[in-house]
Amino acid sequence: MRLIRPNRVMRLLALIAIVAAACAEPDLGPPSSTTLPVATPTPTPEPEPDPALGPSNTTTTTTLAPIDIVPTATPTPEPEPEVGLTDDLMRIGVIADVSTGTLADDRGESAWNAVLAWARSVNDRGGLAGRQVVVQPIDSAVFFNKEALEEACAEVFAIVGSWSVNDGDDLDVLLSPECSMPDFPAEARTPRRRQSPLTFQSNPQTVDLEQAGPAQYLAAQFPDDVDAAALPVLDLRSIRVASERLIEAYTASGFQFEQRPTVGLDADLAELAVTLADSETTALVWNADAERLTTLLAELDALGGRPPVVNCGEACYGTEFLDGAGSSAEGVTASLSTVPLEEADASFELTQYRFWLGRVRPEEVPDAVGVKAWAAALLFEEAVNRATLAGTGSFSPDFLSRSAVLDAAEMITEWDANGLHGVANPAEGVGSPCFVLLVVANGEWQREQPFGRGRFDCEADNLVRLVDTVELGLGDPDVEIGTRTVEPLTPPTPVPEPEG
Repeated sequence: MRLIRPNRVMRLLALIAIVAAACAEPDLGPPSSTTLPVATPTPTPEPEPDPALGPSNTTTTTTLAPIDIVPTATPTPEPEPEVGLTDDLMRIGVIADVSTGTLADDRGESAWNAVLAWARSVNDRGGLAGRQVVVQPIDSAVFFNKEALEEACAEVFAIVGSWSVNDGDDLDVLLSPECSMPDFPAEARTPRRRQSPLTFQSNPQTVDLEQAGPAQYLAAQFPDDVDAAALPVLDLRSIRVASERLIEAYTASGFQFEQRPTVGLDADLAELAVTLADSETTALVWNADAERLTTLLAELDALGGRPPVVNCGEACYGTEFLDGAGSSAEGVTASLSTVPLEEADASFELTQYRFWLGRVRPEEVPDAVGVKAWAAALLFEEAVNRATLAGTGSFSPDFLSRSAVLDAAEMITEWDANGLHGVANPAEGVGSPCFVLLVVANGEWQREQPFGRGRFDCEADNLVRLVDTVELGLGDPDVEIGTRTVEPLTPPTPVPEPEG
């Protein structure tokens, strides 16, 4: 359910203020009890009659030429300038976790680079809405989302392609009347950010739905192995919330979780490996960074306790994991909502991302986060073009505004980022059920499901409706997490096929 847009509330408040000012008590001067000096008027002398004019009772009438009185025009108040917008430039911000140390996934820089690449492609075509796009990277550094939002609100026109693990923190900064800026993240990673009325995702992830297609496929292929599953939970609140939601979706798809150990940010993963090996875990679901998974798999291989099924979602997808894990990566599966990077020949838009990334950051390797950030930038571009009469250029410098972009985004109900992902509805926050499953074989990522380059598995029941964890991450930040049973009590609730 989307909330009432803040700009509409602001307009109502402004109207109330104007009415209140008009009804205020006027200045009537000093009170009636004040005594003021009264001047005695000087009498006007009677004019002497002039004999040359005839009798004194003759009346002379003088006709005056009419005078045209032009009323003074009321000056039109100048509108407040839009933050980050001039006649020639549009400044956008990309908030991402880059300075992470060992706390979290360090792929945030891929979001920065993708938006820089998109801006270069746009500027090379003449700009966006008649303006050159300037990108301002903002480092949220895991725990500094508030400061990042404050910088963005004060300095840029919109947030585009962001990717921060704690993006729901201090969301009131973004939603405040002083800000109310368009927000097009690469991924809204927390339930609170997904509910923001200012946030539009290219392929929305929602509060009540979870992608379970990969889990359903793995459960069908390895029914005996998913009965003893484990999902280690990194001790970071946003990761704990995401992990609990994932456990419910995978449980509804046939997995049975016997282990969900909490992993400290500086935990010794050798101890975790011993725990998993001793419990004879046969399926490992991973929801943290690829570097930790690399270490854990090496420890499990050394113990001879490697589970037959290892699924990392999107977290380990990429060449960095292949290079770091080596032979330990064999058999690991990853799932994507976008066309795999290895299949750029099947997607014009993926080819564009790779080409322009090579122009602005030739040393950088294309990344799945970068693909999502590129898709987010395309959605922002579409909203701006709609807000400026489909990009015809027939606008004044004051025509484009944050409010106009938000209004335009609310009209984008069918969108696939030029084929980068399945058809979604950004305006209403309805994501695509489409996914691709890949597996590491002979040191390379290879397509597992479905068959055919550039294709997706788009069955409607890939999306599972959450019940037990749907409220997690929306209320009190101190609410206890992790006490819910992980028994398969909730059957999968498929989302029906759209009519037509």
